[in-house]
Amino acid sequence: MLDTIQFEKLVRRKIADWYSTPEFEDKAVARMVAQRQEIIDLLASTKRPGIDNVIEYLDKSGFFYRASSPHGHHNFPGGLAEHSLGTYKRAEPRGRNAGLPDDSVIIAALLHDTCKSDRFWFKGRSIRQHTPKCEMDSRHSVRSIVILKDCGLRLTPQEYRAIRWHMKDEKYHSRDPKREREHSMAVKEDLWRFVFYSDKKDAADHPGKKH
Repeated sequence: MLDTIQFEKLVRRKIADWYSTPEFEDKAVARMVAQRQEIIDLLASTKRPGIDNVIEYLDKSGFFYRASSPHGHHNFPGGLAEHSLGTYKRAEPRGRNAGLPDDSVIIAALLHDTCKSDRFWFKGRSIRQHTPKCEMDSRHSVRSIVILKDCGLRLTPQEYRAIRWHMKDEKYHSRDPKREREHSMAVKEDLWRFVFYSDKKDAADHPGKKH
C-alpha cells in the first residue's frame, strides 16, 4: 500500500491541470489524503478476512482520487471516496439505532460503488470514462461484488443484497423470478434501506458541476 507521500505524488500526477491554482490543488489533495485514511481505518476496523486485499485493491485502482461520475454527482477529484464516506456517515447512525453490526454498515456503505474505482480518469478539466454506461447501469453493482469476492471478502447475504440492489427501489420488476425474489428480500432489510436512501441523499446533495 502507498504511504502518504507516495499517494500525494500520485494524486498530483493524476489530477494535473484540473485546478486553476496551486492553493486549490493543495486543499483538494489534503482532503483526499484525509478521506483515504478515514476509509482505510474504517475498513480495517471490521477485521474481516480479505479486507486487507480490498484496501490494497482500492489503493491500486484509484478509488481514493477518482470522480464518482463524469457528469453526475461528485464529478471531481476524490468524489468517489467522498460519496462513499458520505453514504456511510448517513447510514451509520441509522444502523446503530437499528442494532445492525457495525462491520456490515461499513462494508455495504463504503464499498457499494467499488467498481467505479477504475472507470473514470482525468484529462485537464474533463473526466473521461472507459465504460460509458458504468455510472448508471445497475450491473455495476454486480461487478463490485465480483471484485470484493476476488479480494477474498465474504459478504453476508444482507451485505450482498445491499450492494447488489443499491440502484433499485421498491418499484423494481424483473422478468427473472430469482432476481425478483432476491430484490424483494433486499427491500425488506434495514441494511438495504439505510444504504439505498443514504446513497441517494448524498448524491442529491452533491449534484454534478460543470468545470
